[in-house]
Amino acid sequence: MKATVSTASADALRLAVDGWCVLDDMIPEAEVEGVLDSVTRTVGSSEYVQDRNFLAHNADFVRYVANGRMLKLLEELWGRFYRVAWTTPLILEPGTTRGPLHIDWPFGTVWLPRSAGIKAPFPDTVLALTTVWMLSPRTRDTVGTIVASGSHRSLVDPFVDDRVDPDTPHATEMHVPWKVGSVLVFDSRLWHTNPEHCGPEPRITVKVCYTPWWLNLQPLDPESSEGRRMAEEFGRTAAPPMPRIPVAAYDAMPEEVQPLFHHWVSW
Repeated sequence: MKATVSTASADALRLAVDGWCVLDDMIPEAEVEGVLDSVTRTVGSSEYVQDRNFLAHNADFVRYVANGRMLKLLEELWGRFYRVAWTTPLILEPGTTRGPLHIDWPFGTVWLPRSAGIKAPFPDTVLALTTVWMLSPRTRDTVGTIVASGSHRSLVDPFVDDRVDPDTPHATEMHVPWKVGSVLVFDSRLWHTNPEHCGPEPRITVKVCYTPWWLNLQPLDPESSEGRRMAEEFGRTAAPPMPRIPVAAYDAMPEEVQPLFHHWVSW
């Protein structure tokens, strides 16, 4: 009998080899426009003053983060328990230029020195997954995130390695195909960056970072003594990267979503 490979196993294999994969139709096509409008309203709200408290102000997007295909992938990587480390909308305005290649937290400290990060050479294991949820309508000017396939296996930070110029295109880089309602998932060690955006309208995505239950998130927590100490050592004076979620916002989350955010609630 021919063996079959589960969807989660296929996604995990692609992550291991290339460092990224795309999960299609994570938000049903008929619902994407409504989610996009909701995210846009939240970001434009006078109450929304800091990108990392996005979930405290938007209940429309959050219900998708516990999509069954995503959870199966997380369980294959880390077992039964995992959680969301941070989430933020990412809006590229018309005229945005290409950014430098970088990695995401918990790796590195140079690109976004908001908190402590793991220094290179990185451990050869998946400690975090960054996901990019594609919301804006596809046009001829809409292109996906730039990823350097296989770069996660280099185990180095492009910002601190003398052999790498983060502003120079990498030999394996490409634009991820833009698929509305789909999600780019990548190992947070993967070198990536935002593309140039030439369209007339903002390009809107939402980024969500998933981690195993055991990864220390206190460096992101402004209410922890460890988080405050690390912030002070970095000389951070701006708003903290991940404010707590109010109990009312947590209670409004779907039951299957709540375990992903329980640790961020301001009880």
